[in-house]
Amino acid sequence: MTADDRALADRLELRDLVQKYAHAVDRRDAALLDSLFVDDAEMLVFEDPTADEPSRTLRGREELARITRSVAHYVATTHLIGNHLAEVSGDTARGETYCLASHLYDHEGVRRRDVWSIRYEDRYVRHDGRWCFAQRRLIVDWTHDHALSPRARLQA
Repeated sequence: MTADDRALADRLELRDLVQKYAHAVDRRDAALLDSLFVDDAEMLVFEDPTADEPSRTLRGREELARITRSVAHYVATTHLIGNHLAEVSGDTARGETYCLASHLYDHEGVRRRDVWSIRYEDRYVRHDGRWCFAQRRLIVDWTHDHALSPRARLQA
């Protein structure tokens, strides 16, 4: 495999990794989510994009397992992955991913949608021959919560 082929394969594998994360969260697939992180990985959540310190931090597999449980109270979620940039350096890489995350829930008999514009700033590591997350910085750039029309009912 040429260096160009390896670089392309790495970028595709990293893109697949961020898409698997979105899929695992939306499907509440804790086993898949767990497989995407190294043992000592961490997630830093910045609800205020201008903050220097995260509003919360999850470290290690036990704490990261909370991710699928934290979205369980929603009727449904959809994480739509947009831009994904990655720079590979051997067995490590850095990347940034845009995401629009829709969270559907019911409040006082009304179906609502809370949309988050998220940027993930990631550190990746090749572990046992595959790419994994070493760190995810989840930065919420903006949110918009609104009622959906009555015909927007999701059959749960």
